[in-house]
Amino acid sequence: MHWCKGGGVFEESTQELLDQGLDPGEINARRKAEKVEDFEVWEENWQALEVFAQCQTQWRVSMSGLVGLDYTAVAWVLRLNQVEDELLTLQKLQIVEATALKLMNGNRSE
Repeated sequence: MHWCKGGGVFEESTQELLDQGLDPGEINARRKAEKVEDFEVWEENWQALEVFAQCQTQWRVSMSGLVGLDYTAVAWVLRLNQVEDELLTLQKLQIVEATALKLMNGNRSE
């Protein structure tokens, strides 16, 4: 999953990095390494991804790591967004959730 693989957006300005002692070649290398690649989302999956993004702080956690999303919160977000087909959107969301869990838990859930 694109956003679960880590890495961040380089937010510091070039001048701030120069002031920290980085040389221009190193700055360019770091920016290239953190460049975000575009990816396509099919229109019929967009709403499920929006709901997933809105639930990003609603993970249930156990001693072994992330378990899954809090479905009480998911239901609330579905209603808040006035999702017409809640069951279909939930099913799509569960596919996103399962993939995210594998990536964030280091494939331990297999």
